[in-house]
Amino acid sequence: MSTSQILFLFAWIAATTLCHARQPPPTDANATKQPKLSSDDPIVLDEPSGQLVASGKARLEYGSLLLLADEIRYEREKERAFARGNVILTYQEIRILADELDYTLADESFSAKNTRFGRYPLVGESKSLEGSLRGRSTVRDATFYLYEPNTWEPNLRAGTLAFDEETGSFHAEKVRFRIGETSLLPLPRIKAKRGKNAFEFRLSADHDDQLGASVEIGALFSVRPNLRIGGSLEGYSERGLLAGPEVHYGLEGDSFRGSLFSGFIEDEDPLGLDVQGSPLSDSRGFIDWSHQQRLSESLSLTAQAQWHSDSEVFRDFRREAFHEQQWSDTFAELTYSNANTMASLFSRTQPNDFADQIERKPEIGLHFLPNEFFETGIYHSLSLELAGLQESNASGPDGIESDRADLTYHLSRHFQIARWFSISPSATYRVARYWDAHHWDALGRDDSLTRHFSEFGVDARIPFHATFDVQNRLWEVDGLRHTGAFLFQYRYLDDSSHGDRDRIPRLDRRYFDPNLRPLDLREVRYLDDLTERNLLRIGIENRLQTQDKDYGSRDLATLRIYQDFLLDPEPERKSLDEFYGEAELRPLPWLSLGLQAKLDASQGDLRQLALESRLLDADVAEISFSILKMEDRSNQYRLAGFRRLDEKRELQTGLQFDAQTGNLTRATVGLFSRASDSWDVVYMLAHRKGTDREDDLAFRISVRILAF
Repeated sequence: MSTSQILFLFAWIAATTLCHARQPPPTDANATKQPKLSSDDPIVLDEPSGQLVASGKARLEYGSLLLLADEIRYEREKERAFARGNVILTYQEIRILADELDYTLADESFSAKNTRFGRYPLVGESKSLEGSLRGRSTVRDATFYLYEPNTWEPNLRAGTLAFDEETGSFHAEKVRFRIGETSLLPLPRIKAKRGKNAFEFRLSADHDDQLGASVEIGALFSVRPNLRIGGSLEGYSERGLLAGPEVHYGLEGDSFRGSLFSGFIEDEDPLGLDVQGSPLSDSRGFIDWSHQQRLSESLSLTAQAQWHSDSEVFRDFRREAFHEQQWSDTFAELTYSNANTMASLFSRTQPNDFADQIERKPEIGLHFLPNEFFETGIYHSLSLELAGLQESNASGPDGIESDRADLTYHLSRHFQIARWFSISPSATYRVARYWDAHHWDALGRDDSLTRHFSEFGVDARIPFHATFDVQNRLWEVDGLRHTGAFLFQYRYLDDSSHGDRDRIPRLDRRYFDPNLRPLDLREVRYLDDLTERNLLRIGIENRLQTQDKDYGSRDLATLRIYQDFLLDPEPERKSLDEFYGEAELRPLPWLSLGLQAKLDASQGDLRQLALESRLLDADVAEISFSILKMEDRSNQYRLAGFRRLDEKRELQTGLQFDAQTGNLTRATVGLFSRASDSWDVVYMLAHRKGTDREDDLAFRISVRILAF
């Protein structure tokens, strides 16, 4: 459970303790049952008040409700119970202890004095509780704890908290976040909805060679049910003070949500140079904003903006996030979808002047998804794209611009020749119109160019399967099922304007793809760099399964292998082209082996090799080993694992080795300790080597309050 979820429950527990369910419909069991009153002493009738009086371990039962007290007075006409002395009210998973309690069975309203209450994992105490299960409930002078009160336990103190069961929202006034009896952060009010984060607090301390000692304090709190505002403040002994606001917003059903976080600093000692070789500025910062919105059933909007003052600011001050996000991306897309039609308006730009980017200003797309053509069994699809492209070059001359229209039409038909053989012929036509193509002569009379592509393809598939009655208790094998297929895929692509390819601004060009490259002309993204080809792909796919002991089946092994052949290669090339294969072995749920490889078969050069093995001992321990080799770009080995020492402590470690340089590029060891029911303390020691900005030894202590 996350920090924000636990802290939200602090505010919610008061309401849910009172408002544990809505009034059931008349057909519910509570509507047909009669309350049952009992006690050790004989039940007597108090004639002046007309109440039944039960004394001595008095007990009132009504459906899921159980009320215990030293004395219970029950008024039958009003269905009202008055409990006094050692009162205990239990309803499903909720318990309230009070000196006095007044409960009305008809509308499930009640009031209590000097209460203690709980609903796992939270407990609280207050001067009064009152309200109705079907409406509004209020808690006054309340304190909420996780599990149990103690000296160092974080808690929330609220003057009043009101909860509305119908809307699922609560409103707390005069809120203070405390450690024991010490107030750390006053909050005038909190407004939120049930199931939404209401409050978050984080604290950490670090030290490394370049930033020095640092302390971070961050907080978020709800000012409205769908809006959380806060920020972070970080002090670095060698660099200065980094501060920035943080905002999270969203509506129910995820129809509208987004977030913004940022950081700004006057850097006292900006070390090193940026990627352009220029000195770093003293004023540095970053902003990251993302937004998703469903405007209607058919219309949606997605946007993201990432601004960095320089190429190194995110790496310097957000190192953990930098490993997951090393390239910034700023874009917006409006998408319309209805039945078999999709339309989109997409724009990508680069607000950071230190980075290269192929910008789209904008790209308009209209797509008709595959649909059967007059019940002939032939499926056709059509797509049209208009794009204004520009390459912004941070380190060179002015960028290249290109205006392009792209139309693609595709036909396919599937034939099931036999149970063991099927064939699917296809034909694709694609035309691209360029308005910024370079003319051969110097007169400049025509700067447009139209390229026509036509592709013919045939896919043949030969499936196979078999079952084996194999039993093995050690490996948890209950029968084996082997399925697979032989694949033959042929594509002939013709380019009518192959000789004019040098006139085209190559913006959408080829990049190294570590995965199996697409075959179909309609799926190719590198349109500006597309050339003729005559290619045959042969592949085999395998899957081995066994019956799962709980439900269905589970994969024991998978294997996919593909080899591409150039049937009409260029003079300098051979017939063998790329080879791609991937395999995964899972003989047991706690053991897995994965392999992915790609190589240039004609030259015998390994273009990519990825290997990962993982051994898991329930939730007690885990170890994994991985290899990543990618042409001349990377040759890394990584070993990682964790070991749970006891119920409160866990040891994590990781090693990363660069075979090209012979350096141990990263080594980490961390101890995660739960100091109490709601405190986590993390001790982390990390050594990095091999980069200009990260050759250092870093030590980190993080205190996570209510972070589970």
